[in-house]
Amino acid sequence: MISDYRINVSNKAGVLQAVITDPISLTYTRTVNAPGILVMEIRGDHPILSNLEENWLIEIYRRPKGYSWRKEFTGYYQDIDWVQQDIAPRASLMANGIMVMLSWRVSGYTANMADRTAFTNKPAETIAKTLVSYNAGANATVANDRETDGVIAGLSVEADSGKGKSTDWFCAWQNLLETLQKLAEDGGGDFDIVRTGATTYEFKWYDGQQGTDKSSDVIFALERGNMANPTFKERNSLRVTSAIVGGQGEEDDREIEVVKSSDWSASSNYEAFVAATDVTTQAGLISRGETRLSEGLKIYEFGFEVLQTPSTQYGIHYDLGDLVGAINPFTAQNSKMKVTGVGVSLEESGNETVKVELRKV
Repeated sequence: MISDYRINVSNKAGVLQAVITDPISLTYTRTVNAPGILVMEIRGDHPILSNLEENWLIEIYRRPKGYSWRKEFTGYYQDIDWVQQDIAPRASLMANGIMVMLSWRVSGYTANMADRTAFTNKPAETIAKTLVSYNAGANATVANDRETDGVIAGLSVEADSGKGKSTDWFCAWQNLLETLQKLAEDGGGDFDIVRTGATTYEFKWYDGQQGTDKSSDVIFALERGNMANPTFKERNSLRVTSAIVGGQGEEDDREIEVVKSSDWSASSNYEAFVAATDVTTQAGLISRGETRLSEGLKIYEFGFEVLQTPSTQYGIHYDLGDLVGAINPFTAQNSKMKVTGVGVSLEESGNETVKVELRKV
């Protein structure tokens, strides 16, 4: 698969400073509910290097032959490595995806503060957008009882539609990105930050998944030539069927909730203890237990190498967050899988490699 690349570099004011069309090499990853990362190598005498500053924006545009340009990656430049290669020096630039801004904040309110660090029976989308608004958005102020001002300039939050699973959620002092990732896993949705202007960004929630359900149209199978090296494993060694959740209190007065999975039985009783001293409701304790059980399910690992073919090409027929189909050659089962990660590499030779990560849903 051959593609053209264009790299836009903008300063902190969002003003375009350079367009790079001849990188020596580049590698970037895109991941659902995570920032992603870019490593790009350019010649050491490139004029942009004399002005480049921390948190300048780097945007990668990709155009498969015969198709239109589309933006693949937006990130903040942060690190540089210099290498002397043969005679001429080279500069290797690293950028984190703009979602990294969520990792710069914590849930900065005291424990058990209603609708700030303690949410009772609220939709996952509502919880996520409240957390971002009051910890990184315009409402992240001491005037709103946050311990310190945390407003990230230019970050807004999409209007709330109240989607996702309703749950009890407790997150005092947790890293904002990490608690959002756990919430998305539990709450049935994905999230992202998109650039909306020169210096403006919006936090978005996607009910179900970030992409589209294409599982009836995009199918991977050995006989279709878009699957290689399939594997299938069954795992019981990390299985948990009973979660004993310990809430607040001490000794006999400690709140305890036992949550069992649907496949629990007297002969399949595999226990785990979950400390949840920050949780104040029974529903919250049950939710923590269910989360632990979801991490200890009987695992059926079906994996394979995704091959790029004319009828199933990344960026054309499927994208990050989409649902696709995959036929397990060992069981003949057609499974629905989610595109959870994409890694793209452009080598110095001009060869392009695309690696796709899938997870059964």
